[in-house]
Amino acid sequence: MPNSALLAAARQLHAVHGILPVAASGKVPMGGSGWNTLPLETRLLYFDTPACTGLGFQFGPVFHPFYGPCNFDGIDCDERDPAKRQAFIDMLLHLLPDSAKARLRWGRGPLLPLFTRGEHRREKYGSIQWLRNGKYAVSRRCPCWH
Repeated sequence: MPNSALLAAARQLHAVHGILPVAASGKVPMGGSGWNTLPLETRLLYFDTPACTGLGFQFGPVFHPFYGPCNFDGIDCDERDPAKRQAFIDMLLHLLPDSAKARLRWGRGPLLPLFTRGEHRREKYGSIQWLRNGKYAVSRRCPCWH
């Protein structure tokens, strides 16, 4: 995907969902050690550089245009068995309301970002990890929203 398209996707991600985008080189966030404290306009400058190869997501509190203040959290499913992995994802998609789910896929398995207002006491459930405030996920190419 050309960097101009990544830049447009990053702007839309923030405008529509209130999510701070992360420019990535491979699977590494760009911007040095302070990438997670950079303001939006500074972050967007990284999307227009040749080193930028993908779009990432910073998890944590957001102000969603429709839902208001909420957490942008994600579930990273690293289950190696394809049948078990798909069963978990199908169950989660079935239980979540449509307004709370968006499906992204890269790596070994899917990652589901969701907007939530609830507290989660644990972060790791075997091969399932809850990605929360301060965590990030990046893709080698711009992920597709399903």
